[in-house]
Amino acid sequence: MSGSARVGSDNDVYLNAGTHITIGGALSGTRPVAKIFSTVYENGTEILVLGEGSGTTIEDEYEKFDIIQRDIEAQITKEGKLLLNVDLDGITSQITSMTESGTVEISGYVANGESFIASLYSSLLTLKESDSSVKVTNLDMSGVVGLTELKNYAFWTNGTSNFVTNLESIILPDSVTSIGSSAFRGSGLTTIYIPANLTSINPDAFYACSSLSSITASEECKNFKVVDNVLYSKDGTKLVMYGDKTTESAFTVPASVTEIGKYAFLQAKITALSFESDSTLKTIGYNAFYGCSGLTQLEIPDSVTTIELYAFYSCSNLTSVKLPNGTTSLPYCSFGTCSKLESVIIPKTLTEIESGAFTNCNALKTVYYSGSEADKAKITISDTVIKGTSVTWTYNYEP
Repeated sequence: MSGSARVGSDNDVYLNAGTHITIGGALSGTRPVAKIFSTVYENGTEILVLGEGSGTTIEDEYEKFDIIQRDIEAQITKEGKLLLNVDLDGITSQITSMTESGTVEISGYVANGESFIASLYSSLLTLKESDSSVKVTNLDMSGVVGLTELKNYAFWTNGTSNFVTNLESIILPDSVTSIGSSAFRGSGLTTIYIPANLTSINPDAFYACSSLSSITASEECKNFKVVDNVLYSKDGTKLVMYGDKTTESAFTVPASVTEIGKYAFLQAKITALSFESDSTLKTIGYNAFYGCSGLTQLEIPDSVTTIELYAFYSCSNLTSVKLPNGTTSLPYCSFGTCSKLESVIIPKTLTEIESGAFTNCNALKTVYYSGSEADKAKITISDTVIKGTSVTWTYNYEP
């Protein structure tokens, strides 16, 4: 050992400040080979070091020790350093007693991630009830160890209006690998940080986060990347989420994108949507453009073969749509409640228009169809709007 320390009975080691244990070789015996009683209270303090020629590693030996801190639970990391457990009572007290907006920083070890997140959620709701004007401008959890996932409804109670509108930004630790369904539903998040080891994000994790304006990702992120405030899969083939729900602007889908994910542009304020000329897009996902009321015209590239349910639901200012050559089916509510939609260009390849595909599109007057009237007769049309008497079909149409 270096520094000042005392060895008690049963191999109890009492370390003072500036003290550490030097391991001279591989340790044997029943765990723990020693209990370390430390007066040091700072995360990252070196507790174990290797002696010269020890022939072992800290990672092989650290679990053979127990660490004891007065009144504070702690761990020894595989690097041989002290790691205090998160002072959850102190953190929740800090949040609930805030009188002005500010940052909350959390560091330390978390044994039960679900319970930890539930406590943070509860404290944010308590703060909101106490004073809704006070915001947590950044919940910085970058120093948290042991948190690996945010489960479904992490910061929301399913079926309620208990949204954490007072949470403006959060930095998740790089240990987090998944974010569950509706994890931040209806929150006040303005910025999102994607941690390095994240492998999955439920498509509706950030549902109804209407204040979102920025998204960033760790430079070491293995599965995602952010380009111009848009989240993509690392290889750029999937557009996962448009990162700005607040700014009116046009957007061009890159040619490399083969899939626009579920909820990707949910209620975004895009004013125009275009596609690069060599587009490889195949799929437009469920609810992908739900509520994009800024769109007025839409021409979907011919590479697209699949348009999912609710893909363009409630695009309330959309007046004209050109469907892609090659598409075979329009599912339920794919263009539902596009209340100003007046005309649709439909390819001869279409074989089915499902019930409700154009529900509440009461302004629809004209269908431009590339096939003949006989071809139309082969289409299974269950939607009442498009087969209604107020809609005129123009046959053998060539754009």
